[in-house]
Amino acid sequence: MFFEKEYSINTIINNDIEKTKVYWDESSKQIFLMCRNETYIKVLLKSKIVEKSKKKLIEITKEKAKYYKLQPKKIYVKDQKSRWGSCSSKGNINLNWRLSLCPLFITEYVTIHELVHLIHFNHSKNFWEKVHELMKNYQIAKNWLRRNQKDIFLILT
Repeated sequence: MFFEKEYSINTIINNDIEKTKVYWDESSKQIFLMCRNETYIKVLLKSKIVEKSKKKLIEITKEKAKYYKLQPKKIYVKDQKSRWGSCSSKGNINLNWRLSLCPLFITEYVTIHELVHLIHFNHSKNFWEKVHELMKNYQIAKNWLRRNQKDIFLILT
């Protein structure tokens, strides 16, 4: 699953392949990985997913920020080992690329959570009231993350 779309992965392993390649076919929902041997498949797949995640997560965050009239300084997508997102005191938002492997309401929740930190740089009552105002069912997302975080963080590690 990648942003709630299911893709099939096809690998072509051949010693004659000079350069590893990834072909991502949106129309057929297939990902083709071509490389010399199996050891590169995981690295190749992860790098392509991270690359595509960055574009989409930044786009989603910019749309949400514009809609809620909030202004993050910069948006980064990182390979964080245990966090879904963070907001720095400078107003930079960091998101984990693994959000692309979660249901969209999870991405929405984490994005809103981090954007609200631009208003309340803490987890005070006012912070959670604002999160609730922007996403009424945020508690469902928090619970989903608690139940599924370990499994999602094991993917492509």
